[in-house]
Amino acid sequence: PAAISAAGIRALHNSLGACVTELEIGCVEFDDRPPVRYDPGVWSTLSSTLPGLRKLVVGMAGEEKAGCIAGLAALCLKVPHPLHLMLCGFNQQETDELVKTVRAFGASQVKITYHIESEVYLQCA
Repeated sequence: PAAISAAGIRALHNSLGACVTELEIGCVEFDDRPPVRYDPGVWSTLSSTLPGLRKLVVGMAGEEKAGCIAGLAALCLKVPHPLHLMLCGFNQQETDELVKTVRAFGASQVKITYHIESEVYLQCA
């Protein structure tokens, strides 16, 4: 499967920097695109680069979600500016787990929503 890497995020930052205000990465189960693997360094890199980023749409399918909860929580806690994180392919239970993890470690400037097909649901971290 395709991979989203920290190096790819840094390259995007070096090329476009603060110009990037919205970013969509990954895919979801109801997409017809192949699944994506996330490099563990992606989440910390996203929290320290792309200073103009205000909306991040993350799509995941299957087992990939469970392995990324800690990284997404770290992103929520470290990002130094307000951010809307939209999770595609996550259900309420998975989103609740992320919100619970974030709340356990402190305050966050991130608004988390999850998207299932055509419905959007709000969870606040």
